[in-house]
Amino acid sequence: MKKIAIFENQYHQVKIQFEVANKIFFNDMLEYHQFNSSQDYTPISNISEFNLVIIDISLSSNSDKDGFDLIEEILIQNNPPKILILTGNSNIKENLKKRNLPDLPILMKPIDPIDIKDNLSKLLV
Repeated sequence: MKKIAIFENQYHQVKIQFEVANKIFFNDMLEYHQFNSSQDYTPISNISEFNLVIIDISLSSNSDKDGFDLIEEILIQNNPPKILILTGNSNIKENLKKRNLPDLPILMKPIDPIDIKDNLSKLLV
């Protein structure tokens, strides 16, 4: 079983696609844990319990951190999990460079189960 954290405040809009990808392509071997905001998962030092973290760059205004800040915090942890960015922002690569963040894989919204499969197959090896 692979554990995946999803930081997405509008998870209801992508939930079905993630569930379909899990059922069809991964034989229900993915365990999703969804968080609406950066502070919904604490302490962040335990983030390595996940094989992958999927982060929506524009988290809710109720979130203490946006996706960029959350990525920065995860990357400084011991043994950080792999990160996949979930966004509808077409300028995301430029924004990562401006913040001196690595070139992380990106799952562009709107998403479909095949996009999820392609990304997760590469990241969960």
